[in-house]
Amino acid sequence: MPKMGKFIVLEGGEGAGKGVVMADLRQRLAGRDDVIFTREPGGTKIAEKIRTAPGLSMLMS
Repeated sequence: MPKMGKFIVLEGGEGAGKGVVMADLRQRLAGRDDVIFTREPGGTKIAEKIRTAPGLSMLMS
């Protein structure tokens, strides 16, 4: 039987410490090939452009 994975979501308001927790997880899980980190809206090149588009930062918060 295949091993089931885990999907971990970090939620919280601005300034809640999500980035700090993410950095800690990245450090603790460094070197593993079975871990993927991503963020809304997707972590792709186009998603990063969307995240930084003028006027959209208010819509995404």
